[in-house]
Order: sequence, then structure tokens, then C-alpha cells
Amino acid sequence: MLRYHEELNLSPNQVQNLETLRDEFQREAIRYDADIRIAELDLQKLLRADSVGLEQLKAKLQEIEHLKSELRFARLRTIQQGKALLSPEQQNRLEALLGDSRYSRVEGKTFSPPTEN
Repeated sequence: MLRYHEELNLSPNQVQNLETLRDEFQREAIRYDADIRIAELDLQKLLRADSVGLEQLKAKLQEIEHLKSELRFARLRTIQQGKALLSPEQQNRLEALLGDSRYSRVEGKTFSPPTEN
């Protein structure tokens, strides 16, 4: 949303609030990413052990997936909080801007459309 601050005609207060949301999410994402990486290291340690219980592996995998799910939810929650800061007109303009994009956005990653040969 901040990328389109001029097109959306955001007020200084809206920009400040969106920046705060972004900064809070980035901090949260860093924490989740670190926790996921640590859990992945723990999983590797379990896999290197001479004998490993399948229940331990299952529990570690569930922990990792839970952390990934929480990170994804935090991202979606932040997006919704950001949208709530916009007026209905700004929300419509944002949807139009995102809809007019040449690229499709899926989970925060940009994919190029297929090229014709």
C-alpha cells in the first residue's frame, strides 16, 4: 500500500500508520523466521540420530508448519489492518491498481505471466 501512496493520495497520518504496521510486521516476521529456522535445525538433528521416534518427527514437523501458518496469518492480518486505514475510495483505487498489475501476486511473490513463443 505504501508503494502506491501517491496514487492513493494517502494522508501523512495514513502513511505513518501504515509504516508502523509494516515495521511491526517485519519484526514479527523476523521472529517467526528465526523460530522456523531453529525448528528446522532441530528436525535435522533428529534425522541424524541413530534412532528416532516417528512421533518426535511428527511433532517437530507440526511445530514447523504451525510457525509457518502463524507467519502467514500475521501477514494477512497486517494487510487487513492496513486496508482498514483506507477510505472506501482508497480501497477501491488500491484494488484497481493491484488488478491492473501486469503480474499476479500470490502470497507476496511476483510471478511473470507466461511468454508467448
